[in-house]
Amino acid sequence: MPEDAEIPTQQQPCQDPDYAGPGYQPLRQQLVDDMGIMDEEAVRLLDRVLQQARQQRQDLGGGVLPDHKLSWANMIAVKNNMIEHMTKCAWPHEVIHSFMQFYLNLDTHPLHSQLHRDQTLIAYQAKAQKDWHRDLLISKDGTTYNIAAINEGHLQEIGEELFNKRHDATLAE
Repeated sequence: MPEDAEIPTQQQPCQDPDYAGPGYQPLRQQLVDDMGIMDEEAVRLLDRVLQQARQQRQDLGGGVLPDHKLSWANMIAVKNNMIEHMTKCAWPHEVIHSFMQFYLNLDTHPLHSQLHRDQTLIAYQAKAQKDWHRDLLISKDGTTYNIAAINEGHLQEIGEELFNKRHDATLAE
């Protein structure tokens, strides 16, 4: 599949027995209201995303960390959990494969071996996932871009921003 190909994301209702849970409806309704989501398919996708977030919270012992604050080891654990739940919820194989390729591309990226660069890759994956899900939610045809392709320009911007923050913090000490 070409890296820039759009990926169909038509999904079936989740058959995961752990689907939904306490506190789900108020957050779901707030997101539906805030984002103006009317499309039933988009609402079902939002349901699956919220379920994955709940599962990640449970797997992390109840504490919730934003993706960009995870360690590399935590990100790998969360990624594995996400892929497992994408499979349980019958996400299209193309989408699952795209996310698997995305994480493989991050894990083998040259930045991974440089000092302080894991945080750049972690921040990039957090932003890329957020953007991918946002684009899917607002898509009229249920497709979005292939997340597997690493946007080197965005990655460089994030790296520079994090470097500047570390530099400013050092100067402030």
